[in-house]
Amino acid sequence: MAAHAAAPEFPPGTVSVVTVSENDVDNDGVIDDRYTTTVTVDGFGAVLETVQEADNGADGVLDSVVTLVNSYDDRGRLMLTSETTDLFADGVIDRGRWIEYVYDNSGTLLSTTTQVDVDNDGVVDVELTSVAVVDGRTSTTTVVEEIDLDDDGTLDETATTTTVRDGKGRVLTNTVVVDSALGEAADEVAETVNTYTQRGSLATRTSTRSVGGVVVEESESQLTYDQRGLLTGYVTESGEDVETAAVSYDQRGQRVLLKTEHTAAGVVVGTLVDETIYDVRGRVVGGVATSTDDGWVTVSTDSYERDARGNVVVAVSTQDHDGDGVVDWTNRSEYTYDQRGNRLTEYSWSDGTDAGDEPDTQYWDTRTYDRQGRLLSMQSEVDVDGDGAVDSTSTFTSVFS
Repeated sequence: MAAHAAAPEFPPGTVSVVTVSENDVDNDGVIDDRYTTTVTVDGFGAVLETVQEADNGADGVLDSVVTLVNSYDDRGRLMLTSETTDLFADGVIDRGRWIEYVYDNSGTLLSTTTQVDVDNDGVVDVELTSVAVVDGRTSTTTVVEEIDLDDDGTLDETATTTTVRDGKGRVLTNTVVVDSALGEAADEVAETVNTYTQRGSLATRTSTRSVGGVVVEESESQLTYDQRGLLTGYVTESGEDVETAAVSYDQRGQRVLLKTEHTAAGVVVGTLVDETIYDVRGRVVGGVATSTDDGWVTVSTDSYERDARGNVVVAVSTQDHDGDGVVDWTNRSEYTYDQRGNRLTEYSWSDGTDAGDEPDTQYWDTRTYDRQGRLLSMQSEVDVDGDGAVDSTSTFTSVFS
């Protein structure tokens, strides 16, 4: 597997999308860096190849190239992914990664094998193998990661993750065993066990982590639900730390209030009260969140204005960092749209010093689309110090062929 794949020959019906991003970081009219991405897809939308080229000085000379190639069988199943990195764009591959997929006759993915050669010396430095076994009621997936940290051909660490799922795909247990030296007892074991309600919602979760056979961390969570199956609260205990939560909903089943409390050794050290506000159509129009952390109070607010189609045209966020009732930071964004709902322009500003005086930073962008609604271009400008002068410009363009 660890061999550089030849350039693919694409079948008829393929489409290539070329995206170019250019940045003028000091707004002197000279492009400082340019990045080009070419994505080729087949007639069914499957990605065949992605090529990322970086020209860091925008001098016309490439500095690095990353190429990803996907191979499929006649059923359209992904069989092999090859990713190669040419760090200096000199035609020499410096790093490679390969992923191979194996299926059974019914099309079920049985295993994946990932190999990484970090220095392209032909020696695999990291190998990760995932194998799935289905016995009818449950499925077990085992992922083994083998790492040769110093490239001496001897494995320095293995990590084995075993996940058991029920017939509905829900995780029953997940166990991670890390062995930093083969032939010795496992250095670290982490295990999570889940149970579910009759409706299939998570009911309990127990997690433990042990090192050298000694448990060093342990936590247990219990979750509760209402008759609609909506989460109404949970309690998580880990040693002397306890976190509780209570959730309230409106008649539509939309969350309107979340309250959490964190205690350590019986003393409250943190709280959160998060309220969400909706209009008569059930759309979010705002919210207020008040949090405390060791006595420090922070209040955050959000508000939204919408047009007749429901698009957000104005979004405002504020923060009171010390809970004194005075806004310490404000961000306001304004948007316009075309008839299809595609965003055409954005203007945003933030004020974090005088909170109401002049903007500290400003941002503008404009976008264009083709008849199919695909983004063709976007130009953005940033005023980093709020003096009204543009400090950096970025341009993004896409060409579909």
